[in-house]
Amino acid sequence: MDDAPLRRGQATVHEKWNKNTAILSGDASLIKVYELLLHTDEKYTNPLLERFNTCAIEVCEGQQLDMNYEKETTLSEDAYINMIQL
Repeated sequence: MDDAPLRRGQATVHEKWNKNTAILSGDASLIKVYELLLHTDEKYTNPLLERFNTCAIEVCEGQQLDMNYEKETTLSEDAYINMIQL
């Protein structure tokens, strides 16, 4: 979403291929996690799903904050720390 050419020192998917491939690879990665969770011991499945879903929502919240903050001229340290924690 930030159109960064690099992530962790490597070319981002949208730079290496294109935006549609980046979206689809993200979708496929999400599906692969759920596929892996199908193979966990049943006693761990629900807690793992709950934690994973919470984490996924928090990532979305953090990304939305990041986009919101692009329009801000100042940002408190607490707001920034909250955003990067999410």
